Amino acid sequence: MSVRHSGLRRAFLRPATALLGLTLTASGLFAVAATPASAVPATNLGLTPLRSSMAKGHVQGWVATLSSNHTRLTNRQIVFYVRAAGAKTWTKSQVKKTNKNGQIGISFPIQHSTWIYARYLGEKAYGASKSGEALVTMPSQAPIGQRAVSEAAKHKGAPYQYGAAGPSRFDCSGFTRYVWSRLGKTLPHNSAQQYNSVKHVAKSAIKVGDLVFIVSGGGIHHVGIYAGNNKMWHSPKSGDVVKLAPIWTGSYYVGRVA
Repeated sequence: MSVRHSGLRRAFLRPATALLGLTLTASGLFAVAATPASAVPATNLGLTPLRSSMAKGHVQGWVATLSSNHTRLTNRQIVFYVRAAGAKTWTKSQVKKTNKNGQIGISFPIQHSTWIYARYLGEKAYGASKSGEALVTMPSQAPIGQRAVSEAAKHKGAPYQYGAAGPSRFDCSGFTRYVWSRLGKTLPHNSAQQYNSVKHVAKSAIKVGDLVFIVSGGGIHHVGIYAGNNKMWHSPKSGDVVKLAPIWTGSYYVGRVA
């Protein structure tokens, strides 16, 4: 006696094209295999440069490029995320659309070492993608006091002139004022007033770059920049020039600009 299997009968009644999806099971019967949906084309999102160095306050730029199978994708929305180096949380920075070349740029002033990456969220036509994480760092700098001394040394030999504050001639407070202005600090053009505008520190705590205020007759009458080893850069007097010289007296105060 023959046995008819309804499932088998329905399988053989299907069109031949449907039979391509049949597989043989352990019981000897055919079952229909699932037909995969059409794959969404993958995308690639590049970001350049991935590593760079930029001085504080300067503007760093990046370019994101979106493509699929070597074809640039235009008018697609790209989201940029940033975080400070050492931080754990990413923050959405900007949202932009790619241009006719499949690219978009972003730039901003650098205030600290910063990570950045770009993300394409995808759509029905194309899959999502994420760029690599780019890092911009700030070059390490010498302590500001050391930079003050380096700036002071650049003016070695500049002649003294009463009332002059650079860049080619200086009196004593004009010299210290000019040097520190090159580092973004503002001082008055008067040695006593400079002393009143800075932080006062003990002689035992003096550091390179501190101001040395020479005291005479109960008042401040001269100022220079401490260079270490009991020496200072200063513009001494009429007929003399900017030079590195020993601190010749113990009658002085110390002031710190930064």
